[in-house]
Amino acid sequence: MLDLNEVKQWLRLEPSDTSEDAILMAIVAAAEDYLRNALTSWIDPQKNPQAKILAMALISDMYENRSAVIEDSRSAAQSSGLRPTI
Repeated sequence: MLDLNEVKQWLRLEPSDTSEDAILMAIVAAAEDYLRNALTSWIDPQKNPQAKILAMALISDMYENRSAVIEDSRSAAQSSGLRPTI
């Protein structure tokens, strides 16, 4: 798993602010799961700079749009379609 402090630095969040650590860890796990399922073979973002940048980009997108992810399922079903990402 990517280091939480490194993720906070990427997102330009204050390292000492722990109020969103739980959601950040969930987002990191979701981004890593997404990459694990999207790639034919697992490339660890901690060991591969390109995979790390891709993971951080996914994390940034998920974090910036977290309100859309947190909506209840009825609201999500009524939304106007999928939001494009990477």
